[in-house]
Amino acid sequence: MYQKEDSGIIDSAMYEEDGSYYMFLKSEQNPGKIILMVSDDITGPFKRADTFDKSMENVEAGLYEAPTAVKLVDGRWCLFLDFYGASAEGQGYVPFIADNLASGQFVRSDQSFRFPYGFKHGTILTITMEEYERLKCFQKKPSEY
Repeated sequence: MYQKEDSGIIDSAMYEEDGSYYMFLKSEQNPGKIILMVSDDITGPFKRADTFDKSMENVEAGLYEAPTAVKLVDGRWCLFLDFYGASAEGQGYVPFIADNLASGQFVRSDQSFRFPYGFKHGTILTITMEEYERLKCFQKKPSEY
């Protein structure tokens, strides 16, 4: 759906909001960071969201991948980026919050979320409270898989 002319890309994740399509990608170079592409059509053409690039200026290049986002119950969006510069028990996903996808302005929000250990390269799905309580009791470390 999208080919970057000056580098390879991996780990795309696309979301729709208010009739526009937003695709997060890991760019391997120029920059070696997560980028956000926007289109009015699901098949493109896509253009780069410069406001997202500005909001990610302080995020270290070459250490994040696997963007995955979820719309929160209050209408804001949370983008999780896998920080792979740490061990399995270290920091995994790093959360960034935006009022909406169109703004492209995501703010790092580590203090807003607490993970039992470094979740990495996953996805988000809806579960019941019973399933949540059962998962909270699970004690295996990621390096033990």
